[in-house]
Amino acid sequence: MIRRAVALAVLAVASTVPSAHASPTQESIFMDDPEIVFSAPDRLEATLTEIKALGADRIRVSVFWHLLAPAPNHQTRPFPAGAGADPRSYAAAKWDRFDAIVTTAERVGLEVLFNVTTPAPYWATPKPPREDLEHTFRPRAAEFGDFVTALGTRYSGTFRDEAIAEDPNPLLGPCEATPNFPVPPPLCPDDPGPDNPNPPNTGPVLPRVDAWSIWNEPNMPGWLTPQSHEDDLSLPASPHIYRRLLDRGYEGLARTGHGSDTILIAETAPRGERERSVTQSIKPLLFVRELYCLDAQFRHFTGRAAERRNCPDGGRGFQNAHPVLFNATGFAHHPYALERPPAANDPARDNAPLSNIGRLLRTLDRAVSRHGSPKRFKVWFTEYGYQTDPPDPYVGWPWKLQARFLSHAELLAYRRSRVRSTAQFLLYDDSPLRDYPESSPRYWGTFQTGLRTANGKRKPAYRAYSRGIHVDRSARRGERLLVFAYYRPATAPLEATVQFRPTGEKRWQTVGSKLTDAHGHVIMHPEARRSGEYRARFSAPGGTARTLATPVRVRRG
Repeated sequence: MIRRAVALAVLAVASTVPSAHASPTQESIFMDDPEIVFSAPDRLEATLTEIKALGADRIRVSVFWHLLAPAPNHQTRPFPAGAGADPRSYAAAKWDRFDAIVTTAERVGLEVLFNVTTPAPYWATPKPPREDLEHTFRPRAAEFGDFVTALGTRYSGTFRDEAIAEDPNPLLGPCEATPNFPVPPPLCPDDPGPDNPNPPNTGPVLPRVDAWSIWNEPNMPGWLTPQSHEDDLSLPASPHIYRRLLDRGYEGLARTGHGSDTILIAETAPRGERERSVTQSIKPLLFVRELYCLDAQFRHFTGRAAERRNCPDGGRGFQNAHPVLFNATGFAHHPYALERPPAANDPARDNAPLSNIGRLLRTLDRAVSRHGSPKRFKVWFTEYGYQTDPPDPYVGWPWKLQARFLSHAELLAYRRSRVRSTAQFLLYDDSPLRDYPESSPRYWGTFQTGLRTANGKRKPAYRAYSRGIHVDRSARRGERLLVFAYYRPATAPLEATVQFRPTGEKRWQTVGSKLTDAHGHVIMHPEARRSGEYRARFSAPGGTARTLATPVRVRRG
């Protein structure tokens, strides 16, 4: 459990803001697979409508290979080589959930980012050394490329849906419980075959998906193994396995007309383990260097070191062989801090939480320039959040701190011009893992980062996500405070008023008014005179919208 003394100490720390230009055009990404990918049809539209009303621009949707693949638990591929590139090789009923997502998202005004990832079907992997690795162990790049090709074809904007079956399977039925991630359960529908053809493609044209990311957290063993080579733990394995998957996935998108879409690489987790093993995560900056076939000093691998990594000796021809590593739209990253406040430094130099995102940018710049490319990647944050206590007594923060941390994180991202998006992971808290006793930390092994509890109660973060404020927590009398506020649903500039209420008083005083930018962000610098609380008020369409109040302690000079 996070001790109350730590929480109180956080309140006294002044904010740390990078000296960088702001990025007022960032988009907001929202992700909640249990509520979207595994949603009942009658609930999906309500969920997406709520996410849109909160001000999100885009949903990130996990497209689990195992979930769509025919015979995912069989060792033998159920169709001829190459047939996996045809969307008709997959059961129409299995496509229904993703068809419903893209169609509903278009209707409510949300963009879609498809994240194509494991678990893989068993037939697309070699026999693993352990059963628990069977859906993540060295997935075959050619099979993955075919799967991405099928996705690209189906969601090209020209592909017709299948006709409605006479007895359609429910999207979420009795044989498929809502899953505990990362491995979803199998689906009920039978796979297509000569005796069980899909309905003809005479339905409506499906919407186009034009934003993609390839794999989820490839530096984490829950999504890709081995992380380090089985026979030599000093040799990172996952970056080089991922590079092959990335190449083939990119080819699949390019040949189905998506080559000019938004294509994101990596989706890296922010931290890795110090020790190496088949199932110990790799630190993200080490992962990047190895992905680009570079050592710790950004030198090209040569000789035996290059050969073992499937890297070209001395880097010759690398850029031409792996165009996605230089042509992708951006680099996706999950800058979680979890048990630390957003601005807290991570002492491990190869880790990259939000406060140390400059490390990731510098590493990417050095990596691509070492191969002669001028590319300067934009970074997309596609997952982020803070867990709360309640319900998680082990790694959760108090509800009010979750709200404050999310607003502070918004500021830190806003001040980075190369950060292209911010993200919120989960609308609702995950259900606990009921296979373990409630007294066990494993019971809370899921994510409790929702803006609502599992039973639907709104946390303060619900309001803070839609309209938030961050203020320097401590200042000397006479200093200028930094007040950052935002109204996420904004589509045009609107009037923002910052108000102050001295400690012990009831009346709010206006200390400044200013128009936001077109996306609802505003920064003001009122003078610190007394301790008290600040809030922001927006003249929003439909009425006045207020943020939560945030306290500031003012010291005598």
